[in-house]
Amino acid sequence: MNNLMTQSWVIDKNTGFTRLATAADIEQGRMAGLGGPAGAAPPAADEEEEEEKGPGMDLTEFDAKVAEVRKDMESIATAISSLASLHQEAKAAVRSASVVALHKRMDDDVGTISRLAKAIRQRIEGIQEENEANRKYPRCGAGSATDRHRTSVTMTLGKKLKDLMGEFMDLRNRMAEDHRSTVERRVYIVTGEKLPDEDVDRIIETGQSENFIQAAISAQGQSAAMEDVVAEIQERHNAVMDITQQLQELHQMFLDMATMVEAQGEMLDSIESHVGEAVEQTSTAKQQLQTAVVIQQNTRKWYIIGGVAFLVILLIIIIPLVSSAMK
Repeated sequence: MNNLMTQSWVIDKNTGFTRLATAADIEQGRMAGLGGPAGAAPPAADEEEEEEKGPGMDLTEFDAKVAEVRKDMESIATAISSLASLHQEAKAAVRSASVVALHKRMDDDVGTISRLAKAIRQRIEGIQEENEANRKYPRCGAGSATDRHRTSVTMTLGKKLKDLMGEFMDLRNRMAEDHRSTVERRVYIVTGEKLPDEDVDRIIETGQSENFIQAAISAQGQSAAMEDVVAEIQERHNAVMDITQQLQELHQMFLDMATMVEAQGEMLDSIESHVGEAVEQTSTAKQQLQTAVVIQQNTRKWYIIGGVAFLVILLIIIIPLVSSAMK
């Protein structure tokens, strides 16, 4: 007993129980302070926290990368808003020089959106690769708290991407519709006639507005006003076609990013399904175990009752016999 009281004790990190300290524990400074020698200090709190956290569980770097993606998304939203405002100005412009200047600024916004979208795609691809690699660490596998945090945050980025893509598509459709209306109106100013939809569509597709209004210019006499209208239509078409091509590339880029993130969401749904099944199976097993314990306890109780009853009956039979024999 004295040896037990004077021995040094240590808390086993694997089991959580207290045990006698070995020489290796003392050398490594693992003393728990439960009867240990004087001066044996417990491990530092930060060291314990670091050991408890383990590799792959620190989300500081992950959260920093997510913050960068969100910042770029905010910049894209600002550029989309600026692009929409410039488009409204371009709709009201009637001189070719004004149209060219406005579409130059629109090109700058589209370039900004394209640059940021490419950066976001690279970052999201990197985050997804890190998510996959992080699942190989202990306690960071699929369904773990760390993995669920990473996956859910990545899904949130995907939702924001979808919202941006929706704003982008709305603007793109408005620009196409407004361009068609503007071309139709300008041609009417020159020709004095409303062209069939097929002819308007052909002008938009080819940009050869001169073919449709050259006759009107020849008939009415060439004027500076008509020449400016033709130039404005041509400049508008060239600018819109250039922006439309860039918007198409951006649209595909947004779709690719949304598809990537959506795959993460499907994986999380699968994980949640498996975890739910595992929890249900565990709950069922627990209930079955509890039922078995109750049955075992009842069986033991009836064994005891039966044994006691047997002893009572045996005593009732034996006592009279012994009494008779003694007489």
